[in-house]
Amino acid sequence: MLRLFYLVFVLLRTLNGFVLVPLKESNVRLNLFGGGQKKEGGGALSNVAGVMDQFKKAQQIAKRSNELQQELAATTVEGASVDGKIIFKVTGQQTPETVTIADFESYDGASLSASLTEALKTAQDKSLQVMNDKMQELYKEIGFGGPPPEND
Repeated sequence: MLRLFYLVFVLLRTLNGFVLVPLKESNVRLNLFGGGQKKEGGGALSNVAGVMDQFKKAQQIAKRSNELQQELAATTVEGASVDGKIIFKVTGQQTPETVTIADFESYDGASLSASLTEALKTAQDKSLQVMNDKMQELYKEIGFGGPPPEND
């Protein structure tokens, strides 16, 4: 049955422009699940400890990333216009929270727009810097980027 399947497979691949070289049936049986030549390290399951370590590290990264997102959501950053009369507050995730305009009547349309834009950009820049700083801390904690952690 296996030979018939293999023959049909070879015929179909040949018709599609591919040519396969037949394998000896004994080679397939010996090497199917690592039963061929023995390699150093103990076969396919020899790296289970390494995989488990990577899985634990991935879980640690996911947990710490969620904590970081919550920290950023709870962080408030403010940006102000040059004259200090407009204050824009955003979260560490750059979500706008409030805008305060002191002496609203002193602004005309163009100056109000320019001051609002300036305060928003300042708040977003500060928020982005906070986010980048916290991400760099996270990367250092988990061993990505920066100098390697020192062993005590």
